[in-house]
Amino acid sequence: PQQLTDESLDHLLALLAVADHPAEDPIGMTAPGPTAVEAAAQEPGLAELGTRLIDSNAVVRLAPLPEDGPVEGAGMPSTVDDDEDLPAEGTGSTSNAERQPTQERPVHPMLQLLGPVELLQTRGTVERGKQRQLTEIAAYLALHPGLDHTHLSEAIWPGARALDNTRNTALSKLRKWLGATADGEEYVPRVLKDGYRLHPAVRTDWDLWREYLPDGPGAADTPALAAALDMVKGKPFAGTNPRRYAWAERVRQDMISAIVDVAHELARRALLEGDATLARRAAAAGLQADPGAELLWRDALRAEWLAGDRAGLTATADRLSALADELGDDLEPETLGGGCQSRSVTGEPFGAQRIAPQQLSSGIGL
Repeated sequence: PQQLTDESLDHLLALLAVADHPAEDPIGMTAPGPTAVEAAAQEPGLAELGTRLIDSNAVVRLAPLPEDGPVEGAGMPSTVDDDEDLPAEGTGSTSNAERQPTQERPVHPMLQLLGPVELLQTRGTVERGKQRQLTEIAAYLALHPGLDHTHLSEAIWPGARALDNTRNTALSKLRKWLGATADGEEYVPRVLKDGYRLHPAVRTDWDLWREYLPDGPGAADTPALAAALDMVKGKPFAGTNPRRYAWAERVRQDMISAIVDVAHELARRALLEGDATLARRAAAAGLQADPGAELLWRDALRAEWLAGDRAGLTATADRLSALADELGDDLEPETLGGGCQSRSVTGEPFGAQRIAPQQLSSGIGL
């Protein structure tokens, strides 16, 4: 997918998260009350917002995930390289049908992949300079359980002949870092007949994502969509060396596609219900994973229109045009309008011959 620089992405997400100014009410709509900063501070998580779109008899209360970064008692993330020991550490499913999703604080080691790669809730110690590689090994084992030593060596030490003692030493350090369950079962079992794997209690956020949405976004209820999207902390596998994580490229693309699909479905439902705040935030969350997803840019434009925020609408359109110029590509027909008119949630024509402020009124049904 097309990508933006990190600096540009930060600016784009800031534009999508809140409007810079109250609307001038050019179309008779009520301008948003709080300022942008106040609104941002008051906005709840997507999971909480998602409950508003459920029938009052079927509301599912979702506990939001912990804030970014390790929770209290969590192991240090894998992005630090200083050589020193870490202190020992203390110490989910779909809501479809009658099952209620929960996002409990993990009591076992947890791998975060939907954003910066981090290994949380570790029980033991390891020198910091080894964390990056050990986290990669843990991620590989979590996503490829049951493979033999040859596959593991080729993935983690590509182009080099990893001696048995190199691999075994790394696995021993990972075993020490993760620790064991309360029953004494090691989170990195000794090699079994069915290959290398982590203890079943060691989960990833991608595991939880798939449990929330076993049949895809279209079949999931809105709280499940919101809860899944709340787990996205950025681009999947952010902050990793793409050459080292070459083995993860296919699953990374699968994650990005899934995030875009869920973000669009949640934004679509929010727009149909008239919830501009949820639609705006759903689009912004998806654009964290794929800044070049025009489908989500169109959702963002619709959200600004629904909010009656001409300034936010213009700013979003300007950034979308700048994105197209930066990438050297034309915008999709659905975005520009042209011969392929899409429709806003009100049924009015959406799209313009060129995304420009003077054309927004006629292009998005204003």
